[in-house]
Amino acid sequence: MQHKSGQWVGFAITAVVLTFFVLLVVMWLVGWFDFSGADASAKIYSASLVFVAGIFSAVISIIGLILKYSLDQRNTDIKAQAESRLELEAAIQAVGLLSTSEGNPVPMIQRAGVLYTLTNLKFYDLALSLTSDLIAKDEIDASSAATTLDYAMKSGVQDVQESAVMVFHDNINKFLTSDGSSVVPDSLYLWQENLSIHSRYWGVFALAKMITIRCFSEWEISHLDVAVSAISLAWINEEDQSLKQDFATILKNILIVFPSLHQLFHPKQTIDIDNIRSQVDSAKPYTDGVKDLIKEIKVWATEALNSGS
Repeated sequence: MQHKSGQWVGFAITAVVLTFFVLLVVMWLVGWFDFSGADASAKIYSASLVFVAGIFSAVISIIGLILKYSLDQRNTDIKAQAESRLELEAAIQAVGLLSTSEGNPVPMIQRAGVLYTLTNLKFYDLALSLTSDLIAKDEIDASSAATTLDYAMKSGVQDVQESAVMVFHDNINKFLTSDGSSVVPDSLYLWQENLSIHSRYWGVFALAKMITIRCFSEWEISHLDVAVSAISLAWINEEDQSLKQDFATILKNILIVFPSLHQLFHPKQTIDIDNIRSQVDSAKPYTDGVKDLIKEIKVWATEALNSGS
């Protein structure tokens, strides 16, 4: 970066100086510097010298501005590199806090602090990799893991968003907590608008799988409503017709177990189950990938209805 910047500055200064000397040669060739002793010649000669002096002053100013810009850019690059090194050192130190000097595990709150630090430093890939490993081993609580995933989903970086959603999807059973409750990243619950199409697809799949892993009768209804309302919001706001059709099919089979006049009170809007049910009643899967999920949902719903729920 600095090498390219130095080359650019050298070329710019060379171009300015060459332009100045070319101008002098042209002025000399047209006779502006010829002095015959006549009054008219003296005036032209004097005006030429004044003009050259002005041009020379302008050239010096331009070169000064170029050098100043170059130095400012170099200082900015050095500062950015220094900050990057400090962030890397902080990340390394943070990872070192995942265990004691003797190699023993540290409290969960300390692990959560490490993940928080990494996401704030924008080391998303490392944070997500650690989150996936820790949540799979039950070495971090679901709430801390969901918070890390939420930060990654809000990063605005498509690859990071998708990786975070896949960590949630692949470890979905770990986000089911005791007493029929569950934990969902805010970006999915509130259905963040800038989620990529891949993130939206797998986000809804993850929420649907979360629902089917636990029997209907074992769900705390408000937590079940969280997952269903998130899927409903995803369907309402989806513009891609293939995804919208798949989401509609998922909802159609989930909403069978809900009673009439049931409403979901989501922070963004109140969701009328009967209204959605009527709109998705004829929905069919658009992609083959959703068909196996629909089979799981149907088994879950049938069990719920047969149990008298």
